[in-house]
Formats: sequence, C-alpha cells, structure tokens
Amino acid sequence: MTRPDRNLALIAVGVVLCAGIGATGHPLVPFVLLALAVFALVAVFIGRHHFVGRFLIRRREWNRALREFELQLALLRRPGSIWRNAFHFSLYTRNAQALTLNNIGVVLLNLSRVADAEARLHEAAALDVRYAMPHVNLAITAAMVGDAARATAEGERARQLGFRSRGLQRTLRRLLARSNEKVGATLSAD
Repeated sequence: MTRPDRNLALIAVGVVLCAGIGATGHPLVPFVLLALAVFALVAVFIGRHHFVGRFLIRRREWNRALREFELQLALLRRPGSIWRNAFHFSLYTRNAQALTLNNIGVVLLNLSRVADAEARLHEAAALDVRYAMPHVNLAITAAMVGDAARATAEGERARQLGFRSRGLQRTLRRLLARSNEKVGATLSAD
C-alpha cells in the first residue's frame, strides 16, 4: 500500500469515527468537536504562509508566493519547531519542510529558475524519500530542458511512490516536444 492510499484510508476511518461518535449523543461530543476546531485553528495559524502561498500559486502570483513559502520554510527551520510538522498534512508527505521545499521548487520553475528549482526539489526528495511530488516536478524539470531519460526515470519513481496521474506522461511528452522545437530552432538559426 502506498502512502497516498494509506492516508486516504486513514481519512475515511477518521470521518467514520467522527460521524459515529457524533451519532452516539455521548456527553463528551461537544468537547471532542471543540478540540477538533481548536486543532484546525492552530493548524491554519501555523501554516498561514503555506496557505497564502498556495492561494497565490492559483492566482499565478509567483514572486509573492515564493516570499510566503520562504517565510514558512524559515519558521519550520527555527530551532524547536519540530512540533509544527504535526499540523501539516499532505496526501504524499507528513514532512512540512519537504512539502514547503517542493512548493518553492514549483514556484521557481514557473519563474524559469530551473537550476534553483531543481536544487529545492532534490532537497525536498532527500528530506522525505517516500515523497512522490518532488519526483513529479523533477520529471517536469528534466522534460523542460530536454532530458527525456531523466524525465522518464523521475516520472517512474513518482509512480512507484504512489503518484497517480494519466496527465503526467502527456505533460512530459508536450514539454519534451517543446524543448526539441527550441533546439531545432536554435540549430537552424546557426
């Protein structure tokens, strides 16, 4: 069972348990719900830069998103901040630093800073060796520079780690074709 499959199963079990506890009418139900609400508020507060960065990615405001993710990474790297990992959740990783580094890599890719993006993505992959998303983005990075062998290898590694997407292969083929067109245009211009 891959990590994403396990995490989805845990979410389903959690929802069923919460619904079951709520349906019992037990006198502690309001306290359990209050504890869950407090946990959610703390998670939003601690991850505020992450959430703002994700919002800015959707708006394609890359420079502002980069600042937010770098602020989040600085908070996570502060001494004594290990407890912050408990408040980050992703389908593919429980390591908040790896998650943030992957997001920084995505933003840097969109800013056409491929070398910087690749460094951050490798750092994310090293922090959590079972995290699939840095490998997806490394595959995209390799395709952007025309390295088909590395793109295929990284895409396969992501699949082995539980990434499921029919669109990844199409995206890689499109990026490799675009990269080949640029190389062809450069050669014909010489």
